[in-house]
Amino acid sequence: MQRNLVSAQLAAQALTAIHQALQTVEENLPFLIDLAAEDRRDLSALGDRTYTFTQKALHIAINHSDILPRNFDVEEFRRDLQLYDDLKQLLRRISPLVDKIEDTTLLAGHDSYHQALAVYGYVKAAGKGLGLDELVADMRSKFAKGKRSDPKTDS
Repeated sequence: MQRNLVSAQLAAQALTAIHQALQTVEENLPFLIDLAAEDRRDLSALGDRTYTFTQKALHIAINHSDILPRNFDVEEFRRDLQLYDDLKQLLRRISPLVDKIEDTTLLAGHDSYHQALAVYGYVKAAGKGLGLDELVADMRSKFAKGKRSDPKTDS
């Protein structure tokens, strides 16, 4: 028998509290943007080296605004970099949690599926004559392979 990789239960009260906390987070971040993949490709990312460059440029812009065009918004530049710093700080805190949620979800799904396979095997072996034939047939249909199309005849 397959060993159980995760054994836990999320209480309804805890789940409600988590949803409320997430709603609070979302309410405090109303400006978040969801970019399409093609939009992401066209953007310049701020990495370690470019971050240092950007910090130095902001320092220069703040201390030597007289050399910049009048329409250059130093305050917007400062706000953008501060927002970047604040969001990166949140990401450093949230990312490990998201990783753990994804891993635990994967394990719970793995355990569930293997338990379902065990039940399917038991029902096939011992369920004959118990009125389970229709259920077994339905479960079996999940394993049916669809017809593969022949690339030669698909043109």
